[in-house]
Amino acid sequence: MLLAGDIGGTKTTLALFTPEGGLEPSVQTSFKSKEYPSLAAVAAQFLGEAGASVDRAVFGVAGPVTRWAGQGDQPALGHNGGGPARRLGRA
Repeated sequence: MLLAGDIGGTKTTLALFTPEGGLEPSVQTSFKSKEYPSLAAVAAQFLGEAGASVDRAVFGVAGPVTRWAGQGDQPALGHNGGGPARRLGRA
């Protein structure tokens, strides 16, 4: 299962993809970015609600990312030393 995300200052959209589903997500949800302290927190809620675990993840982030910290209004992407992967048990 692949977790894909579009991380922005206003909203974060996360989706799950399976090999069988091709380019159509099996689940997709948008969240208000400012309501979460980190990408890991958004992803944990999304995965919990979907009852899913992932093998891989990819995120598109608007703007620069320095040391796993989003810039401006983006949610924090995690912590040094693994970022969201470590927080989601994938590092």
